[in-house]
Amino acid sequence: MNKPGSRYVELIVFLGGMSVMSGEMAASRLIAPYFGTSLFVWTNLIGIIMLFLTAGYYAGGRIADKNPHVKVMASITFWTGAYFAILPFMIRPVMKQAIRAIELASVPAFYSWLVFSVAIISLPMAALGMISPLAIRIKSRNLKEVGSVSGRIYAIGTAGSIIGTFIPALLTIPLIGTKNTFVLFGFALMIASATGMKSRKKTAAAAALLILLAVNPAIKAEPGLVFEDESAYNYIQIIREGGSTYLKLNEGNAFHSQYNEKAILTGSVWDYFLILPHLKEGRNRTNESMLIIGLAGGTISRQYNHFYPEISIDGVEIDRQIIETAREYMGLGSQKVRIYISDGRTFLESTEKKYDYIIIDAYRQPYIPFHLATREFFELTKNKLSENGVTAINIGATDKNSRLYKSITNTMASVYGTVYSVDVPNTFNHIVIGMNGNAKAGLSDADPAEIEVKKLVRYAEHSIERVEHDQKGPVFTDDRAPVELLTDLMIIDYAEQI
Repeated sequence: MNKPGSRYVELIVFLGGMSVMSGEMAASRLIAPYFGTSLFVWTNLIGIIMLFLTAGYYAGGRIADKNPHVKVMASITFWTGAYFAILPFMIRPVMKQAIRAIELASVPAFYSWLVFSVAIISLPMAALGMISPLAIRIKSRNLKEVGSVSGRIYAIGTAGSIIGTFIPALLTIPLIGTKNTFVLFGFALMIASATGMKSRKKTAAAAALLILLAVNPAIKAEPGLVFEDESAYNYIQIIREGGSTYLKLNEGNAFHSQYNEKAILTGSVWDYFLILPHLKEGRNRTNESMLIIGLAGGTISRQYNHFYPEISIDGVEIDRQIIETAREYMGLGSQKVRIYISDGRTFLESTEKKYDYIIIDAYRQPYIPFHLATREFFELTKNKLSENGVTAINIGATDKNSRLYKSITNTMASVYGTVYSVDVPNTFNHIVIGMNGNAKAGLSDADPAEIEVKKLVRYAEHSIERVEHDQKGPVFTDDRAPVELLTDLMIIDYAEQI
């Protein structure tokens, strides 16, 4: 058996542990533009990675008994590092098949491509799982040392994993991006392995690979892409198409904001929030306030600035980078809106202010964050409303008979005495409105400046439906709110009907 340098073996263990967690963290961002960031996706990612790690631990133990040499361990980490470095480049064509599956509404194909993609990402995890058994076998000179050696190896590997958890999230992903995070950790594994083996050829190969990846031409962007970036929360894209600018997040299957400097109305869901002032009794037109949870690119706030300039607006957005992007590309900087970087519910709990209107349009597509759809949350919104105030939430549902739609509307009806729903035409969106007072129809208080809104209000007058509370129906609570599960089931049901 080799008599390796103890520090070198421990360095490889440390880097291996760090790479496992950094790879797992970065992998979630790598797949987000194609599969999203739902609990289902996270569960598959973590579960499959753990499966491959399990296989790696087992295989590593067998290899350690047959060939317990530093050179073997270093070779494994070297080629694992190379795989890490090229992974983000070779996986994207595979993941793009998921977008095709979505376009075809094929749920089995989408999930199949998800599992296949995660399996490709998880392959190096199996190799990294071999490191600890090999290191323990290499460093154990006799049976009396096995316990202490094992404890030390696992402690070092876990320490690496801890650091590997924080570095991608706090440093490398925000500063250099997901792709370069994989390249960085892959290159670190390759150099450490080549140095330990004193292999000039492998060191040169690592340097050559790094140079090749550095000069690799960018992947062809989709038509109209003018900006893309990664934040701590989202993969952000700005698309220009037909005179309008759109904000895309993560898998990009929906627009989160729309901006056209020549038009205020968008022809989409955001326009229908403009009906709220016409449903509110006792409007004080000189001193009204609004809170928008999920400000995004500022589409709703821009519309209210134009049609109802007397309403003061606070906007809450959890992702600072979205705000900075919207200021540059979507005219947010010219709006009259006070912006708070915070989770919407956290902001509501901390503010002493009461609002005449609260709008919730927060999505991690296609899911409403569960904590913004529970009875406790709607009780909080009701407590933050003025007398006769109005809360409205955008619910995406393929069918009003879906369990998701019924659960959220019934939850809202369990809190608010008066709840209405307005279907947005030609979409799967529904504006659900909870009121401290009673709905008021008509346009008696409409100003000439609001003429463009009249068609929206007239549509609402004819299509608005009262939502009654069902005592036996489902109600979401902070303890149990299966928003993601019900959304997935709804999508599957819809796909099967096409």
